[in-house]
Amino acid sequence: MNTEQFNKILSKLQKYCSSSEKCSQDVLDYISKYELTPEFKNNIIKSLISEKFIDHKRYAAAFVNDKLKFNKWGKIKIYYNLKQKNIEEKLIQQSLQLVSETEYKEILITLLKNKIKTIKEKDRNKIKASLLRYSYSRGFEYEVSDKLIDSILDK
Repeated sequence: MNTEQFNKILSKLQKYCSSSEKCSQDVLDYISKYELTPEFKNNIIKSLISEKFIDHKRYAAAFVNDKLKFNKWGKIKIYYNLKQKNIEEKLIQQSLQLVSETEYKEILITLLKNKIKTIKEKDRNKIKASLLRYSYSRGFEYEVSDKLIDSILDK
């Protein structure tokens, strides 16, 4: 592939990366429609990283923030989604540590209170089991969920 083609594809990807935070995996998925050699793809990614169009630390922090606030995901679900995008373990952990525990618990409490309204069961243990399954499906840790569910059910 020649320099002109490289620059044309690079320009298109710079625009793509400028619209919102992207990681290397997002870019690779996006350019999979083009028949490019692995070496060419690698050079594109290196160029985007060197020019700060891709920054995995910035991406991980934005991903954690967005998935928590907008999707109401717990740390477990966020962690595994970042792992699927090949983000380094260290960056994932750093980003998850930025989450305010108070805000995290408030989000889970709101989810649980909304969920409890939909449960027709009367047995406390069955309600708790249902809420635990729900919170775990949203990616929240058992320990956090268990304590909050007990505090909600005891009221």
